[in-house]
Amino acid sequence: MTVLLGGTWGGVNAAEAARVTIGEAAAEHWPVLPELPERGPGADAVGRTAALLPELAVDLQPHGWRIAPSSAGLGVDRRRAVSYLAEDLHRWADVAGAEGLAVDRLALRVHGPLSLLAGLWLPGGERVLVDAGARRDVVDALAEALASLMRRVREQTEARHIGLVLDEPRAAAAQAGTLPTASGYRTVRALPRDEARRHWSRVLEALDGSADCVWLNAEPRPVSAERSGAFLAGEDGDAVRRAARRLRELAVELVDAAPAVTACLRLGRVDGEAAASVWGLAAAASERGAPERAPVAVGTDLAPETLLHEAERVGVEPALLARWDLIGPGTLDGEATVAGLRGAVAHRTELIDRLAEVG
Repeated sequence: MTVLLGGTWGGVNAAEAARVTIGEAAAEHWPVLPELPERGPGADAVGRTAALLPELAVDLQPHGWRIAPSSAGLGVDRRRAVSYLAEDLHRWADVAGAEGLAVDRLALRVHGPLSLLAGLWLPGGERVLVDAGARRDVVDALAEALASLMRRVREQTEARHIGLVLDEPRAAAAQAGTLPTASGYRTVRALPRDEARRHWSRVLEALDGSADCVWLNAEPRPVSAERSGAFLAGEDGDAVRRAARRLRELAVELVDAAPAVTACLRLGRVDGEAAASVWGLAAAASERGAPERAPVAVGTDLAPETLLHEAERVGVEPALLARWDLIGPGTLDGEATVAGLRGAVAHRTELIDRLAEVG
Protein backbone atom coordinates (compact mmCIF):
# COMPACT_ATOMS: atom_id res chain seq x y z
CA MET A 1 0.00 0.00 0.00
CA THR A 2 1.56 3.24 -1.18
CA VAL A 3 0.34 6.83 -1.02
CA LEU A 4 0.35 9.45 -3.78
CA LEU A 5 1.58 12.62 -2.11
CA GLY A 6 1.59 16.16 -3.44
CA GLY A 7 0.09 17.67 -6.56
CA THR A 8 -1.52 21.10 -6.26
CA TRP A 9 0.08 23.48 -3.76
CA GLY A 10 -0.77 27.00 -2.71
CA GLY A 11 1.80 29.76 -3.13
CA VAL A 12 4.56 30.16 -5.68
CA ASN A 13 7.61 28.50 -4.09
CA ALA A 14 8.37 25.45 -6.23
CA ALA A 15 11.55 24.57 -4.32
CA GLU A 16 9.79 24.50 -0.95
CA ALA A 17 6.93 22.40 -2.31
CA ALA A 18 9.46 19.95 -3.77
CA ARG A 19 11.41 19.79 -0.51
CA VAL A 20 8.31 18.97 1.54
CA THR A 21 7.01 16.43 -0.97
CA ILE A 22 10.34 14.60 -1.18
CA GLY A 23 10.71 14.59 2.60
CA GLU A 24 7.25 13.24 3.35
CA ALA A 25 7.18 10.68 0.53
CA ALA A 26 10.55 9.17 1.50
CA ALA A 27 11.22 5.91 -0.36
CA GLU A 28 7.89 4.21 0.35
CA HIS A 29 5.42 6.39 -1.50
CA TRP A 30 4.80 8.15 -4.81
CA PRO A 31 5.65 11.87 -4.73
CA VAL A 32 3.72 13.94 -7.27
CA LEU A 33 5.57 16.81 -8.94
CA PRO A 34 4.27 20.03 -7.34
CA GLU A 35 1.92 22.26 -9.30
CA LEU A 36 1.56 25.90 -8.22
CA PRO A 37 -1.35 27.45 -10.16
CA GLU A 38 -1.14 30.68 -8.14
CA ARG A 39 1.88 31.59 -10.25
CA GLY A 40 -0.63 32.54 -12.92
CA PRO A 41 -1.52 31.57 -16.51
CA GLY A 42 0.57 28.67 -17.73
CA ALA A 43 0.77 27.14 -14.27
CA ASP A 44 -2.90 26.07 -14.44
CA ALA A 45 -3.86 22.51 -15.34
CA VAL A 46 -5.22 23.20 -18.84
CA GLY A 47 -2.35 25.47 -19.85
CA ARG A 48 0.27 23.13 -18.39
CA THR A 49 -1.10 20.22 -20.43
CA ALA A 50 -1.94 22.14 -23.60
CA ALA A 51 1.60 23.50 -23.80
CA LEU A 52 2.87 19.92 -24.18
CA LEU A 53 1.06 19.39 -27.49
CA PRO A 54 3.54 19.16 -30.36
CA GLU A 55 2.84 21.11 -33.56
CA LEU A 56 -0.26 22.76 -32.05
CA ALA A 57 0.09 26.41 -31.10
CA VAL A 58 -1.96 27.44 -28.05
CA ASP A 59 -2.55 30.80 -26.45
CA LEU A 60 -4.65 32.31 -23.69
CA GLN A 61 -7.84 34.24 -24.38
CA PRO A 62 -10.39 35.78 -21.97
CA HIS A 63 -12.49 32.58 -22.13
CA GLY A 64 -9.53 30.21 -21.66
CA TRP A 65 -6.80 28.37 -23.55
CA ARG A 66 -7.37 27.94 -27.27
CA ILE A 67 -5.72 26.34 -30.26
CA ALA A 68 -4.18 29.38 -31.90
CA PRO A 69 -3.96 30.07 -35.63
CA SER A 70 -0.87 28.44 -37.15
CA SER A 71 0.69 31.85 -37.76
CA ALA A 72 0.80 32.49 -34.01
CA GLY A 73 3.86 30.28 -33.43
CA LEU A 74 4.72 29.29 -29.88
CA GLY A 75 3.65 32.60 -28.38
CA VAL A 76 4.38 34.07 -24.97
CA ASP A 77 1.60 32.14 -23.21
CA ARG A 78 2.85 28.75 -24.32
CA ARG A 79 6.48 29.66 -23.61
CA ARG A 80 5.49 30.64 -20.09
CA ALA A 81 3.72 27.33 -19.50
CA VAL A 82 6.66 25.36 -20.89
CA SER A 83 9.00 27.38 -18.69
CA TYR A 84 7.00 26.65 -15.53
CA LEU A 85 7.13 22.90 -16.10
CA ALA A 86 10.86 23.02 -16.89
CA GLU A 87 11.44 25.06 -13.73
CA ASP A 88 9.49 22.56 -11.64
CA LEU A 89 11.56 19.66 -12.94
CA HIS A 90 14.83 21.53 -12.38
CA ARG A 91 13.79 22.53 -8.86
CA TRP A 92 12.90 18.92 -8.11
CA ALA A 93 16.31 17.66 -9.25
CA ASP A 94 18.11 20.50 -7.43
CA VAL A 95 16.29 19.90 -4.14
CA ALA A 96 16.90 16.16 -4.29
CA GLY A 97 20.59 16.80 -4.98
CA ALA A 98 20.89 19.34 -2.17
CA GLU A 99 19.27 16.91 0.26
CA GLY A 100 21.57 14.13 -0.93
CA LEU A 101 18.61 11.99 -1.91
CA ALA A 102 18.23 9.64 -4.83
CA VAL A 103 14.48 9.94 -5.45
CA ASP A 104 13.45 6.55 -6.76
CA ARG A 105 9.92 7.52 -7.83
CA LEU A 106 8.21 10.53 -9.33
CA ALA A 107 4.68 10.98 -10.65
CA LEU A 108 3.36 13.84 -12.76
CA ARG A 109 -0.25 14.92 -13.04
CA VAL A 110 -1.75 16.21 -16.29
CA HIS A 111 -5.21 16.73 -17.68
CA GLY A 112 -6.47 13.59 -19.35
CA PRO A 113 -7.78 13.70 -22.94
CA LEU A 114 -11.47 14.21 -22.10
CA SER A 115 -10.87 17.12 -19.74
CA LEU A 116 -8.40 18.69 -22.14
CA LEU A 117 -11.01 18.55 -24.92
CA ALA A 118 -13.49 20.17 -22.54
CA GLY A 119 -11.12 22.90 -21.37
CA LEU A 120 -9.46 23.81 -24.68
CA TRP A 121 -11.06 26.10 -27.27
CA LEU A 122 -10.98 26.35 -31.05
CA PRO A 123 -9.76 29.49 -32.88
CA GLY A 124 -13.40 30.28 -33.72
CA GLY A 125 -14.40 30.45 -30.07
CA GLU A 126 -16.07 27.11 -29.32
CA ARG A 127 -14.80 24.20 -27.31
CA VAL A 128 -12.69 21.59 -29.07
CA LEU A 129 -15.40 19.14 -28.02
CA VAL A 130 -17.72 20.37 -30.78
CA ASP A 131 -15.38 19.32 -33.62
CA ALA A 132 -14.74 15.61 -34.23
CA GLY A 133 -11.61 16.23 -36.31
CA ALA A 134 -10.16 18.60 -33.73
CA ARG A 135 -10.88 16.09 -30.98
CA ARG A 136 -8.94 13.41 -32.84
CA ASP A 137 -6.01 15.74 -33.56
CA VAL A 138 -5.74 16.95 -29.97
CA VAL A 139 -5.89 13.44 -28.50
CA ASP A 140 -3.28 12.18 -30.97
CA ALA A 141 -1.02 15.11 -30.06
CA LEU A 142 -1.55 14.51 -26.34
CA ALA A 143 -0.71 10.81 -26.66
CA GLU A 144 2.54 11.63 -28.44
CA ALA A 145 3.37 14.40 -25.97
CA LEU A 146 2.88 12.30 -22.83
CA ALA A 147 5.04 9.44 -24.08
CA SER A 148 7.79 11.96 -24.85
CA LEU A 149 7.32 13.69 -21.50
CA MET A 150 7.74 10.45 -19.55
CA ARG A 151 11.04 9.75 -21.26
CA ARG A 152 12.25 13.31 -20.69
CA VAL A 153 11.31 13.27 -17.01
CA ARG A 154 13.13 9.98 -16.47
CA GLU A 155 16.29 11.45 -18.01
CA GLN A 156 16.13 14.80 -16.19
CA THR A 157 15.30 13.54 -12.72
CA GLU A 158 17.07 10.16 -12.88
CA ALA A 159 14.09 8.62 -11.09
CA ARG A 160 13.99 4.88 -11.75
CA HIS A 161 10.19 4.73 -11.66
CA ILE A 162 7.97 7.30 -13.38
CA GLY A 163 4.23 7.55 -12.86
CA LEU A 164 1.47 9.57 -14.53
CA VAL A 165 -1.82 10.78 -13.07
CA LEU A 166 -4.39 11.34 -15.82
CA ASP A 167 -6.70 13.81 -14.13
CA GLU A 168 -10.19 14.02 -15.62
CA PRO A 169 -12.22 16.53 -13.55
CA ARG A 170 -14.32 17.54 -16.60
CA ALA A 171 -14.83 14.08 -18.14
CA ALA A 172 -18.23 13.50 -16.52
CA ALA A 173 -19.53 16.92 -17.58
CA ALA A 174 -18.29 16.27 -21.12
CA GLN A 175 -20.08 12.95 -21.27
CA ALA A 176 -23.21 14.30 -19.63
CA GLY A 177 -23.50 17.11 -22.18
CA THR A 178 -23.68 19.83 -19.50
CA LEU A 179 -20.75 22.00 -20.59
CA PRO A 180 -21.96 25.34 -21.93
CA THR A 181 -21.00 26.70 -25.31
CA ALA A 182 -19.20 30.03 -25.64
CA SER A 183 -22.50 31.93 -25.66
CA GLY A 184 -23.70 30.21 -22.52
CA TYR A 185 -27.17 29.70 -24.02
CA ARG A 186 -26.64 26.12 -25.15
CA THR A 187 -24.60 23.11 -24.05
CA VAL A 188 -22.10 21.06 -26.01
CA ARG A 189 -23.40 17.72 -27.24
CA ALA A 190 -22.45 14.84 -24.96
CA LEU A 191 -19.30 12.93 -25.86
CA PRO A 192 -20.26 9.30 -26.68
CA ARG A 193 -19.02 6.63 -24.30
CA ASP A 194 -17.34 4.68 -27.09
CA GLU A 195 -15.38 7.74 -28.12
CA ALA A 196 -14.34 8.37 -24.52
CA ARG A 197 -13.03 4.80 -24.42
CA ARG A 198 -11.09 5.35 -27.67
CA HIS A 199 -9.46 8.52 -26.40
CA TRP A 200 -8.38 6.94 -23.12
CA SER A 201 -7.16 3.83 -24.92
CA ARG A 202 -5.22 5.93 -27.45
CA VAL A 203 -3.28 7.70 -24.69
CA LEU A 204 -2.64 4.53 -22.68
CA GLU A 205 -1.42 2.63 -25.72
CA ALA A 206 0.94 5.46 -26.70
CA LEU A 207 2.57 5.39 -23.27
CA ASP A 208 3.63 1.80 -24.02
CA GLY A 209 5.65 1.27 -20.86
CA SER A 210 7.16 4.76 -20.73
CA ALA A 211 5.27 5.19 -17.44
CA ASP A 212 5.60 2.50 -14.79
CA CYS A 213 2.22 3.34 -13.25
CA VAL A 214 -0.75 5.33 -14.56
CA TRP A 215 -3.57 6.51 -12.30
CA LEU A 216 -6.80 7.37 -14.10
CA ASN A 217 -8.90 9.77 -12.04
CA ALA A 218 -12.33 10.43 -13.56
CA GLU A 219 -13.96 11.64 -10.34
CA PRO A 220 -15.81 14.90 -11.18
CA ARG A 221 -15.16 18.15 -9.38
CA PRO A 222 -15.57 21.88 -10.07
CA VAL A 223 -12.60 23.45 -11.84
CA SER A 224 -12.30 26.87 -10.24
CA ALA A 225 -9.08 27.68 -12.08
CA GLU A 226 -10.90 28.55 -15.31
CA ARG A 227 -10.75 32.23 -16.09
CA SER A 228 -14.48 32.86 -16.26
CA GLY A 229 -16.98 31.62 -13.72
CA ALA A 230 -19.59 31.60 -16.48
CA PHE A 231 -18.00 28.45 -17.84
CA LEU A 232 -18.54 26.54 -14.61
CA ALA A 233 -22.28 26.30 -15.12
CA GLY A 234 -23.79 22.83 -15.33
CA GLU A 235 -20.91 21.11 -13.54
CA ASP A 236 -23.14 19.12 -11.18
CA GLY A 237 -26.55 17.53 -11.16
CA ASP A 238 -28.01 14.15 -11.88
CA ALA A 239 -26.67 14.00 -15.45
CA VAL A 240 -23.09 14.47 -14.30
CA ARG A 241 -23.48 11.92 -11.53
CA ARG A 242 -24.82 9.35 -13.99
CA ALA A 243 -21.99 10.10 -16.41
CA ALA A 244 -19.45 9.80 -13.58
CA ARG A 245 -20.78 6.36 -12.78
CA ARG A 246 -20.41 5.27 -16.43
CA LEU A 247 -16.86 6.62 -16.57
CA ARG A 248 -15.86 4.79 -13.38
CA GLU A 249 -17.11 1.58 -14.97
CA LEU A 250 -15.15 2.37 -18.13
CA ALA A 251 -12.00 3.14 -16.12
CA VAL A 252 -12.24 -0.23 -14.38
CA GLU A 253 -12.72 -1.96 -17.75
CA LEU A 254 -9.53 -0.31 -19.02
CA VAL A 255 -7.70 -1.47 -15.90
CA ASP A 256 -8.42 -5.05 -16.93
CA ALA A 257 -6.85 -4.42 -20.33
CA ALA A 258 -3.81 -2.45 -19.12
CA PRO A 259 -1.97 -3.89 -16.09
CA ALA A 260 -0.09 -0.66 -15.34
CA VAL A 261 -3.29 1.37 -14.97
CA THR A 262 -5.00 2.08 -11.66
CA ALA A 263 -8.53 3.44 -11.36
CA CYS A 264 -8.96 6.24 -8.80
CA LEU A 265 -12.26 5.99 -6.92
CA ARG A 266 -13.84 8.19 -4.28
CA LEU A 267 -15.33 5.95 -1.62
CA GLY A 268 -17.91 7.27 0.80
CA ARG A 269 -20.32 5.95 3.36
CA VAL A 270 -22.68 3.41 1.84
CA ASP A 271 -25.85 5.46 2.15
CA GLY A 272 -27.37 4.80 -1.26
CA GLU A 273 -27.13 2.97 -4.56
CA ALA A 274 -24.53 5.35 -6.01
CA ALA A 275 -22.07 4.90 -3.13
CA ALA A 276 -22.62 1.14 -3.10
CA SER A 277 -21.87 0.93 -6.82
CA VAL A 278 -18.44 2.56 -6.33
CA TRP A 279 -17.61 0.07 -3.61
CA GLY A 280 -18.75 -2.72 -5.92
CA LEU A 281 -16.43 -1.52 -8.67
CA ALA A 282 -13.51 -1.31 -6.24
CA ALA A 283 -14.12 -4.85 -5.01
CA ALA A 284 -14.53 -6.30 -8.51
CA ALA A 285 -11.35 -4.67 -9.81
CA SER A 286 -9.41 -5.77 -6.73
CA GLU A 287 -10.49 -9.38 -7.01
CA ARG A 288 -9.32 -9.49 -10.64
CA GLY A 289 -6.05 -7.67 -9.94
CA ALA A 290 -2.61 -9.06 -9.29
CA PRO A 291 -2.10 -10.66 -5.85
CA GLU A 292 0.49 -8.10 -4.74
CA ARG A 293 -1.34 -4.94 -5.84
CA ALA A 294 -4.94 -4.21 -6.73
CA PRO A 295 -5.55 -1.67 -9.52
CA VAL A 296 -7.53 0.63 -7.24
CA ALA A 297 -6.61 3.90 -5.55
CA VAL A 298 -8.86 5.67 -3.04
CA GLY A 299 -8.80 8.98 -1.25
CA THR A 300 -8.17 9.40 2.45
CA ASP A 301 -11.60 10.97 3.06
CA LEU A 302 -12.83 8.15 5.29
CA ALA A 303 -11.03 7.40 8.54
CA PRO A 304 -9.54 3.87 8.61
CA GLU A 305 -12.13 2.67 11.14
CA THR A 306 -14.96 3.99 8.96
CA LEU A 307 -13.39 2.54 5.83
CA LEU A 308 -13.27 -0.92 7.40
CA HIS A 309 -16.83 -0.59 8.68
CA GLU A 310 -18.18 0.37 5.26
CA ALA A 311 -16.18 -2.41 3.61
CA GLU A 312 -17.80 -4.91 5.95
CA ARG A 313 -21.27 -3.52 5.12
CA VAL A 314 -20.82 -4.16 1.41
CA GLY A 315 -18.93 -7.43 1.78
CA VAL A 316 -15.46 -6.31 0.68
CA GLU A 317 -12.73 -8.50 2.13
CA PRO A 318 -10.32 -6.51 4.37
CA ALA A 319 -7.36 -8.19 2.64
CA LEU A 320 -8.29 -6.37 -0.57
CA LEU A 321 -7.94 -2.97 1.10
CA ALA A 322 -4.32 -3.72 1.95
CA ARG A 323 -3.52 -3.85 -1.77
CA TRP A 324 -5.03 -0.46 -2.64
CA ASP A 325 -3.10 2.74 -3.24
CA LEU A 326 -4.10 5.80 -1.22
CA ILE A 327 -4.37 9.32 -2.64
CA GLY A 328 -3.44 12.24 -0.43
CA PRO A 329 -4.82 15.78 -0.63
CA GLY A 330 -3.56 17.78 -3.59
CA THR A 331 -3.71 14.85 -6.00
CA LEU A 332 -7.35 13.73 -5.94
CA ASP A 333 -8.60 17.23 -5.16
CA GLY A 334 -7.88 20.24 -2.94
CA GLU A 335 -4.42 21.56 -2.09
CA ALA A 336 -1.47 19.78 -0.57
CA THR A 337 -0.13 20.97 2.76
CA VAL A 338 2.49 19.66 5.14
CA ALA A 339 -0.22 18.60 7.57
CA GLY A 340 -2.23 17.00 4.78
CA LEU A 341 0.69 14.92 3.51
CA ARG A 342 1.59 13.77 7.01
CA GLY A 343 -2.05 12.97 7.66
CA ALA A 344 -2.22 10.80 4.53
CA VAL A 345 0.87 8.83 5.59
CA ALA A 346 -0.56 8.44 9.12
CA HIS A 347 -3.84 7.28 7.58
CA ARG A 348 -1.97 4.53 5.75
CA THR A 349 -0.13 3.43 8.90
CA GLU A 350 -3.33 3.32 10.94
CA LEU A 351 -5.16 1.41 8.21
CA ILE A 352 -2.41 -1.21 8.01
CA ASP A 353 -2.51 -1.61 11.80
CA ARG A 354 -6.27 -2.03 11.80
CA LEU A 355 -6.11 -4.54 8.95
CA ALA A 356 -3.56 -6.55 10.91
CA GLU A 357 -5.95 -6.63 13.87
CA VAL A 358 -8.91 -7.90 11.86
CA GLY A 359 -6.93 -10.11 9.48
